[in-house]
Amino acid sequence: MLMPHCERCGCNLHAVGAREFERSRTPQSPIHARIGPRGGRAAVFALGAVLLFAMARAGFVAGGAPIALAAVGLAALLAAPLLASVLDGRRR
Repeated sequence: MLMPHCERCGCNLHAVGAREFERSRTPQSPIHARIGPRGGRAAVFALGAVLLFAMARAGFVAGGAPIALAAVGLAALLAAPLLASVLDGRRR
């Protein structure tokens, strides 16, 4: 039975070919390389701000300020996992 890690450096062994492994390590889209992590975070925050504004506007039109507040709260609740993943990526 094979060891689950390399004996030289301790890295995990992968059950794929070397070419396929190298291809999987490269970014999937060329735009990712141009934007970079800082631009990606900015895009996520801008998208979140637009989402909150749109939910507040729709809620205000539908039922006034209380419904707008509830809509913003719902949008924030649904966007929390996305925000957490972005903040987690910033710590690394």
